Amino acid sequence: MNKLITANLCRLKKNKLFYAVMLLYALYFFWNLPFINALQKSGDPRSFFDMITLMISPTMYIMMFPLALGIVGSIFISEDFQSGAIRNKIIVGRTKTQVYLVNAITVTIIGVALITMYLLFSVTIGGFVLGYEVDLTAFELITTILVSYGIVIAYASIITFITMLFKNMTASVLICIGFILFATYCSFDLVMKLDLPDTYMAYVFENGAMVKKEFINEMKLSPLENEIARFFTKFMPSGQVNYITYTNSPLYSEKVDGAEIIMLLYSIILTIAVNITGLFIFKKSNLK
Repeated sequence: MNKLITANLCRLKKNKLFYAVMLLYALYFFWNLPFINALQKSGDPRSFFDMITLMISPTMYIMMFPLALGIVGSIFISEDFQSGAIRNKIIVGRTKTQVYLVNAITVTIIGVALITMYLLFSVTIGGFVLGYEVDLTAFELITTILVSYGIVIAYASIITFITMLFKNMTASVLICIGFILFATYCSFDLVMKLDLPDTYMAYVFENGAMVKKEFINEMKLSPLENEIARFFTKFMPSGQVNYITYTNSPLYSEKVDGAEIIMLLYSIILTIAVNITGLFIFKKSNLK
């Protein structure tokens, strides 16, 4: 198994797409830095931690990082299917379990490399430019970073599952992109529906004049539906960032109460479950 990992890492070192995505993520950091610096100079207290939260922000992290990881990871694995390398590994005595787990580890390494590079830039360059003072305890800072790594590992397991299941490069890339976009939509939709009031006020035209009226909130969830939605926003990798970055006010108190530990456990559970399921299906599949 060590030889398989070494072989994959050697391929990764020569992978131009991987380096292109690393460069893109580096440019993303430097694109954010002047924006945060300008806010700081305007009197809005900012620090290097804002660079870290931007790394996992819903607007950029969900849309940029998983898509980049999905494209690089799925293409990397699919190349082995197209060249027949995976079948040859099985022929020479490697087990399907070894092949699957090594690919899962490789995709995880790609994701960890991306997020670690951004994190290092935030702590070094971001800290030097913006300062190191943060309104967080050391525990909150560490758990936030750990949750972000948990999100990466969970996404890596899902991307590996999709690619090892469908094998075809084009299909794998499109399905990965489609899944990530769908998961993003679901997470935002669930967050927006949490703890909605029974009614809302809106302006309407009535008898030729604009009047303010109260309407029943049709989007309000029942108590049971609300709790189910809250669970899935914590369980889904695309939903966890909403807790980390305070993008929805009902989630703020839960973030302070230590929901990060629960979300990290959810990421671990999801990763194990997806890898076990994917391995079971892959062992039953035909590589011809």
